[in-house]
Amino acid sequence: MEEQGTLAPAIFVMGMGFLIHTIAMATPYWVQMGMANAGLWASCVLETCVAYVEKPDWMMACEAFSVVGTIFGAGALAFTTVNFCNDCFRRPQNARLAGFLLGSSILAFACIMTCIGIFAGYANYGSSLSFSFYMSSCGGVLMVMGGIMGYVIVRRCGY
Repeated sequence: MEEQGTLAPAIFVMGMGFLIHTIAMATPYWVQMGMANAGLWASCVLETCVAYVEKPDWMMACEAFSVVGTIFGAGALAFTTVNFCNDCFRRPQNARLAGFLLGSSILAFACIMTCIGIFAGYANYGSSLSFSFYMSSCGGVLMVMGGIMGYVIVRRCGY
């Protein structure tokens, strides 16, 4: 008899990671310098925020890796959801999609962690890393955990 498994926990964990990373990517609270905050796209003093006009190359690399990580995370979430829908309609889950969801979640994690590493290496002078920086890290970890969960569930169910 085949073992039954549901992908709902994997979708939840991956979806939370995606949401947390997306919020962190968009907010200007990656570093704090006294009354000022800065993120990937803007810096703020008190409640007045200004988008960056010119940025150093490392900041553009951070932005690129963060966005690419978000795209891979969305792909992994889509592959997991398709497999979940196949299960709901009593169709066999696709093992090939399971490989894609694992690969996409690993690539999302790698891109997000590259962004985190670059940002921590260059932006931590005279400032302290703030909560959006850590939220982005946690989002990347949750995405890869959800991808691993989804892959294991699909493979254990014998599909």
